[in-house]
Amino acid sequence: MGSFGGRFLVHSNEALGGFLSFGKLSGDHHGLWLDIPKALFIGYNIPAPVHPNARHPKLRDPRVVDHYKELLHSLSTESNAYQIMDSIHRRTVFPLSQQLAEEYETLDTHICSSMDYAEKKCRNLHMGAVPFSLAYKAATLTVEYWTRREKYTLGLERNIRMLVTLQKQLEITYDPSLTLIQIREKLQQAQRDRRDCKRRAKSLQQEFRYQLAAAKEAAGEGKVATILRNMSRVEAQRTSAWNTKFMLGTTRNGSSTQVTVTNPDGSKSDLTEIEDVESAVMRENERKYHQTEGGSQLLDSIFQKDFGSFGEGPAMDEVLQGTYAIPPHATQATKYFLEACKAPDSFETLSVNPIVSRYRDYAHSWKCRKQKTTSANQHMGHYKACMSHPFLSWLLFQRAAIPTISGYSPQRH
Repeated sequence: MGSFGGRFLVHSNEALGGFLSFGKLSGDHHGLWLDIPKALFIGYNIPAPVHPNARHPKLRDPRVVDHYKELLHSLSTESNAYQIMDSIHRRTVFPLSQQLAEEYETLDTHICSSMDYAEKKCRNLHMGAVPFSLAYKAATLTVEYWTRREKYTLGLERNIRMLVTLQKQLEITYDPSLTLIQIREKLQQAQRDRRDCKRRAKSLQQEFRYQLAAAKEAAGEGKVATILRNMSRVEAQRTSAWNTKFMLGTTRNGSSTQVTVTNPDGSKSDLTEIEDVESAVMRENERKYHQTEGGSQLLDSIFQKDFGSFGEGPAMDEVLQGTYAIPPHATQATKYFLEACKAPDSFETLSVNPIVSRYRDYAHSWKCRKQKTTSANQHMGHYKACMSHPFLSWLLFQRAAIPTISGYSPQRH
């Protein structure tokens, strides 16, 4: 290949091109080459990506956390969840009876649904197009309300529930006597107010941040000046990262839209249909998770006869006592493993800590955990928020203690 090269734009897609060196073709001319992406002329149907939803509550804003705890506490009080959980905890024995297990599952399902409901009510998602403030949020919701009210008057909107929700949020009293002209005048006024908030977005954001910093200081998270300085630094880093992603075209994240698989004949194929992609990923995961099967000598027929598939064989007592006669064909690794299975001569008797100490350890362990919002079901943010509430933390402690005492495995696991 010669030293001359270039980049070309083919239907808004970049392609590489250049010249071949002398002697590559017959004659005394340079050969031109152009590398066009396969997807450009063959194409493939990319399925719509599934974008993960942002999950709350997060612990950055103490006011959101307090609102979450108040709402969850109210739901638990109205449903007598505290009294029911305390009753189940006092009657828990080993093993757990079927009746108690059913009561536990019913209450556990209710607690999970209450946590999910409280989470939805605390989703303050700020996208960053306009600096966020409570005033701008209220102005935006007011525009949305009068827009929906105009469509409802024209017969184009039938979502009454959304109108009622906006009325409650904005504390607007419904007036059925308003004419279409009056509604449009209010809509124009709301749009003017929103434009005014946009012009003053920076100052409104500073006011909002100061209120947030004051709330964090009241919660014991530091001084107002330090919190404001950290907010500005984090905001600058996020803005820079977002601008970089936007320029690189990587602002959208989601599930895999294409995978390449190796066929039995050694060729490779690109899969783009969502069903094919999911099947290929599941097959690969199954292969990885089962790749160690068949490698243990304990799966041989001789050991299976002595130990069984789950350690229920007739020779298990001999293994625990250290008197099992290991077959001569056993590998050194198998011998080491069976010798290590010998039970100790004496067991240390562990003292049972008082329930108050176990509760404090439970609450402290959740406070030490780093917040993650990617875990299944209710993520860590729920538990870290509840640990600062005396009733909710005790409720979740009892819920966790029941399986520990009884050996019962909840269905949500």
